[in-house]
Amino acid sequence: MFDYPLYQAMLDVFVRDTTFARLARPELSEDEPRGVLNEDSAYRNAYQLVTFIGNHDNPRLPTLIEEEARSDEVDERTKLALTFLFTTRGIPQLYYGDELGLRGGADPDNRKDMPWALVDEESNISLEVVAARNRRQTVRDLIRIRRSSRALCFGLLTTLYVTPSIYAYARTFFDDIRLVVLNNSPTEVRVVIPLRSNDKLPLLAKQQLPDGLLLQDELCPEGVHQVSLEDGALKICLPGRTAAVYKPSIAAPA
Repeated sequence: MFDYPLYQAMLDVFVRDTTFARLARPELSEDEPRGVLNEDSAYRNAYQLVTFIGNHDNPRLPTLIEEEARSDEVDERTKLALTFLFTTRGIPQLYYGDELGLRGGADPDNRKDMPWALVDEESNISLEVVAARNRRQTVRDLIRIRRSSRALCFGLLTTLYVTPSIYAYARTFFDDIRLVVLNNSPTEVRVVIPLRSNDKLPLLAKQQLPDGLLLQDELCPEGVHQVSLEDGALKICLPGRTAAVYKPSIAAPA
Protein backbone atom coordinates (compact mmCIF):
# COMPACT_ATOMS: atom_id res chain seq x y z
CA MET A 1 0.00 0.00 0.00
CA PHE A 2 1.09 3.57 -0.63
CA ASP A 3 1.71 5.43 2.62
CA TYR A 4 -0.35 8.55 1.97
CA PRO A 5 -0.55 9.58 5.66
CA LEU A 6 3.25 9.74 5.81
CA TYR A 7 3.37 11.56 2.45
CA GLN A 8 1.02 14.27 3.73
CA ALA A 9 3.05 14.56 6.94
CA MET A 10 6.24 14.93 4.92
CA LEU A 11 4.69 17.79 2.94
CA ASP A 12 3.63 19.47 6.17
CA VAL A 13 7.15 19.24 7.59
CA PHE A 14 9.44 19.79 4.61
CA VAL A 15 7.27 22.22 2.63
CA ARG A 16 5.21 24.04 5.28
CA ASP A 17 7.60 23.88 8.27
CA THR A 18 5.14 22.07 10.51
CA THR A 19 6.75 20.63 13.64
CA PHE A 20 8.52 17.26 13.39
CA ALA A 21 6.01 16.04 15.97
CA ARG A 22 3.75 15.63 12.93
CA LEU A 23 5.98 12.63 12.09
CA ALA A 24 6.69 11.26 15.55
CA ARG A 25 6.25 12.31 19.16
CA PRO A 26 9.21 12.66 21.54
CA GLU A 27 7.93 9.63 23.49
CA LEU A 28 8.69 11.23 26.84
CA SER A 29 5.07 11.04 27.93
CA GLU A 30 1.97 9.12 26.87
CA ASP A 31 0.08 12.43 26.89
CA GLU A 32 1.92 13.77 23.84
CA PRO A 33 0.03 14.00 20.55
CA ARG A 34 0.83 11.01 18.34
CA GLY A 35 2.70 11.47 15.07
CA VAL A 36 2.06 9.49 11.89
CA LEU A 37 4.81 6.98 12.69
CA ASN A 38 3.26 6.36 16.10
CA GLU A 39 0.23 4.90 14.32
CA ASP A 40 2.22 2.11 12.64
CA SER A 41 0.49 -0.52 14.76
CA ALA A 42 -2.61 0.07 12.63
CA TYR A 43 -0.89 -1.85 9.82
CA ARG A 44 -0.05 -5.53 9.63
CA ASN A 45 3.52 -4.49 8.76
CA ALA A 46 4.22 -0.77 8.33
CA TYR A 47 7.74 -1.60 7.15
CA GLN A 48 6.25 -2.91 3.91
CA LEU A 49 4.39 0.31 3.10
CA VAL A 50 5.51 2.14 -0.05
CA THR A 51 6.81 5.60 0.86
CA PHE A 52 7.18 8.42 -1.66
CA ILE A 53 7.56 12.16 -2.16
CA GLY A 54 5.68 12.28 -5.45
CA ASN A 55 3.68 10.26 -7.97
CA HIS A 56 1.44 10.74 -11.00
CA ASP A 57 -1.51 11.88 -8.85
CA ASN A 58 0.27 14.71 -7.03
CA PRO A 59 2.17 17.89 -7.89
CA ARG A 60 5.95 17.60 -7.88
CA LEU A 61 7.68 18.40 -4.59
CA PRO A 62 9.86 21.24 -5.98
CA THR A 63 6.73 22.90 -7.38
CA LEU A 64 4.98 22.64 -4.02
CA ILE A 65 7.99 24.23 -2.34
CA GLU A 66 8.08 27.04 -4.90
CA GLU A 67 4.37 27.70 -4.36
CA GLU A 68 5.22 28.46 -0.73
CA ALA A 69 7.48 31.31 -1.99
CA ARG A 70 10.67 29.40 -1.16
CA SER A 71 12.24 29.07 -4.59
CA ASP A 72 15.74 29.62 -3.17
CA GLU A 73 15.30 26.65 -0.81
CA VAL A 74 14.04 24.04 -3.26
CA ASP A 75 17.20 21.95 -3.44
CA GLU A 76 17.97 21.88 0.28
CA ARG A 77 14.37 21.12 1.28
CA THR A 78 14.09 18.42 -1.39
CA LYS A 79 17.36 16.82 -0.28
CA LEU A 80 16.17 16.81 3.33
CA ALA A 81 12.90 15.13 2.32
CA LEU A 82 14.75 12.57 0.18
CA THR A 83 17.12 11.78 3.05
CA PHE A 84 14.15 11.06 5.28
CA LEU A 85 12.52 8.98 2.53
CA PHE A 86 15.55 6.72 2.15
CA THR A 87 16.27 6.33 5.85
CA THR A 88 12.82 5.94 7.42
CA ARG A 89 10.85 2.71 7.59
CA GLY A 90 9.03 1.47 4.50
CA ILE A 91 9.98 0.83 0.87
CA PRO A 92 10.94 4.08 -0.89
CA GLN A 93 9.62 4.72 -4.38
CA LEU A 94 10.88 7.39 -6.79
CA TYR A 95 8.63 8.86 -9.46
CA TYR A 96 10.56 9.46 -12.67
CA GLY A 97 12.21 12.87 -12.67
CA ASP A 98 12.20 13.23 -8.89
CA GLU A 99 15.92 12.45 -8.96
CA LEU A 100 16.44 15.47 -11.25
CA GLY A 101 14.26 17.94 -9.36
CA LEU A 102 11.67 17.94 -12.16
CA ARG A 103 8.88 20.51 -11.72
CA GLY A 104 5.21 19.90 -12.34
CA GLY A 105 1.85 20.99 -10.99
CA ALA A 106 -1.40 19.06 -10.93
CA ASP A 107 -2.19 16.42 -13.56
CA PRO A 108 -1.28 16.55 -16.44
CA ASP A 109 1.60 18.93 -15.68
CA ASN A 110 3.14 16.35 -13.34
CA ARG A 111 3.21 13.76 -16.15
CA LYS A 112 5.43 15.60 -18.59
CA ASP A 113 7.95 13.63 -20.61
CA MET A 114 11.24 12.76 -18.98
CA PRO A 115 13.80 15.49 -19.86
CA TRP A 116 16.39 13.11 -21.26
CA ALA A 117 18.68 15.98 -22.27
CA LEU A 118 19.43 16.51 -18.59
CA VAL A 119 20.83 12.99 -18.22
CA ASP A 120 22.31 12.45 -21.69
CA GLU A 121 26.07 12.31 -21.23
CA GLU A 122 26.56 13.85 -24.68
CA SER A 123 24.25 16.82 -24.12
CA ASN A 124 25.63 20.33 -23.98
CA ILE A 125 26.73 21.30 -20.50
CA SER A 126 24.67 24.10 -18.99
CA LEU A 127 23.85 25.30 -15.50
CA GLU A 128 20.57 23.40 -15.72
CA VAL A 129 22.31 20.18 -16.73
CA VAL A 130 24.92 20.50 -13.97
CA ALA A 131 22.24 21.16 -11.35
CA ALA A 132 20.17 18.15 -12.50
CA ARG A 133 23.19 15.85 -12.45
CA ASN A 134 24.12 17.03 -8.95
CA ARG A 135 20.59 16.22 -7.77
CA ARG A 136 20.77 12.80 -9.42
CA GLN A 137 24.10 12.13 -7.69
CA THR A 138 22.51 12.98 -4.35
CA VAL A 139 19.82 10.36 -4.97
CA ARG A 140 22.45 7.82 -6.07
CA ASP A 141 24.35 8.44 -2.84
CA LEU A 142 21.20 7.93 -0.76
CA ILE A 143 20.41 4.68 -2.62
CA ARG A 144 23.97 3.45 -2.05
CA ILE A 145 23.79 4.30 1.66
CA ARG A 146 20.48 2.49 2.04
CA ARG A 147 21.60 -0.60 0.13
CA SER A 148 24.77 -0.85 2.23
CA SER A 149 22.84 -1.11 5.51
CA ARG A 150 20.50 -3.89 6.65
CA ALA A 151 19.36 -1.48 9.36
CA LEU A 152 18.12 1.06 6.80
CA CYS A 153 16.51 -1.63 4.64
CA PHE A 154 14.87 -3.77 7.31
CA GLY A 155 15.68 -2.42 10.76
CA LEU A 156 13.54 -1.19 13.62
CA LEU A 157 12.92 2.56 13.71
CA THR A 158 13.30 4.13 17.15
CA THR A 159 12.62 7.82 17.75
CA LEU A 160 15.46 9.36 19.76
CA TYR A 161 14.78 13.10 19.86
CA VAL A 162 12.09 15.44 18.55
CA THR A 163 11.70 19.22 18.57
CA PRO A 164 9.74 21.38 16.10
CA SER A 165 12.80 21.56 13.81
CA ILE A 166 14.97 18.56 14.81
CA TYR A 167 14.22 14.87 14.39
CA ALA A 168 16.66 12.11 15.35
CA TYR A 169 15.99 8.41 15.05
CA ALA A 170 17.84 5.11 15.05
CA ARG A 171 17.52 2.24 12.58
CA THR A 172 18.75 -1.01 14.10
CA PHE A 173 19.05 -4.55 12.75
CA PHE A 174 20.90 -6.76 15.24
CA ASP A 175 24.43 -5.24 15.33
CA ASP A 176 23.90 -2.96 12.31
CA ILE A 177 23.03 0.60 13.39
CA ARG A 178 22.43 3.96 11.73
CA LEU A 179 21.62 7.18 13.57
CA VAL A 180 19.82 9.80 11.47
CA VAL A 181 19.46 13.47 12.42
CA LEU A 182 17.45 16.02 10.40
CA ASN A 183 17.65 19.78 10.92
CA ASN A 184 14.71 21.53 9.26
CA SER A 185 15.53 24.98 10.64
CA PRO A 186 17.39 27.58 8.53
CA THR A 187 20.11 27.98 11.16
CA GLU A 188 22.83 25.82 12.67
CA VAL A 189 21.85 23.78 15.72
CA ARG A 190 23.80 22.11 18.51
CA VAL A 191 22.02 19.25 20.17
CA VAL A 192 22.66 16.44 22.64
CA ILE A 193 20.73 13.26 21.78
CA PRO A 194 20.47 10.74 24.66
CA LEU A 195 21.06 7.13 23.65
CA ARG A 196 21.86 5.07 26.72
CA SER A 197 18.89 6.47 28.67
CA ASN A 198 16.38 5.81 25.85
CA ASP A 199 14.36 2.80 27.01
CA LYS A 200 12.95 2.34 23.49
CA LEU A 201 16.38 1.62 22.00
CA PRO A 202 17.15 -2.13 21.92
CA LEU A 203 19.75 -3.34 24.44
CA LEU A 204 21.91 -4.87 21.69
CA ALA A 205 22.07 -1.48 19.97
CA LYS A 206 23.11 0.24 23.20
CA GLN A 207 25.89 -2.30 23.60
CA GLN A 208 27.15 -1.36 20.14
CA LEU A 209 27.27 2.34 21.10
CA PRO A 210 29.89 2.72 23.88
CA ASP A 211 31.37 6.04 24.95
CA GLY A 212 34.27 7.03 22.73
CA LEU A 213 32.86 5.36 19.64
CA LEU A 214 33.49 7.39 16.48
CA LEU A 215 30.66 7.74 13.99
CA GLN A 216 31.01 8.80 10.37
CA ASP A 217 28.38 10.86 8.57
CA GLU A 218 27.77 8.88 5.37
CA LEU A 219 26.43 11.98 3.64
CA CYS A 220 29.90 13.55 3.88
CA PRO A 221 33.21 12.45 2.34
CA GLU A 222 35.25 10.03 4.43
CA GLY A 223 36.73 11.66 7.51
CA VAL A 224 35.16 15.08 6.95
CA HIS A 225 32.42 14.81 9.54
CA GLN A 226 33.03 12.47 12.45
CA VAL A 227 31.51 12.66 15.92
CA SER A 228 32.02 10.60 19.06
CA LEU A 229 29.67 9.35 21.74
CA GLU A 230 30.09 10.94 25.16
CA ASP A 231 28.24 10.19 28.41
CA GLY A 232 25.83 7.90 26.59
CA ALA A 233 24.76 10.62 24.17
CA LEU A 234 25.40 11.91 20.66
CA LYS A 235 26.55 15.53 20.70
CA ILE A 236 26.41 17.14 17.28
CA CYS A 237 26.28 20.40 15.37
CA LEU A 238 24.33 20.54 12.12
CA PRO A 239 24.05 23.45 9.64
CA GLY A 240 20.59 24.66 8.70
CA ARG A 241 18.42 22.51 6.41
CA THR A 242 20.83 19.57 6.48
CA ALA A 243 20.89 15.97 7.63
CA ALA A 244 23.41 13.42 8.85
CA VAL A 245 23.38 9.63 8.65
CA TYR A 246 25.85 8.34 11.23
CA LYS A 247 27.50 4.94 10.93
CA PRO A 248 29.70 3.49 13.71
CA SER A 249 33.24 3.85 12.43
CA ILE A 250 35.90 3.18 15.06
CA ALA A 251 35.33 1.48 18.37
CA ALA A 252 36.32 3.07 21.64
CA PRO A 253 39.76 2.15 23.00
CA ALA A 254 39.72 -0.97 25.20
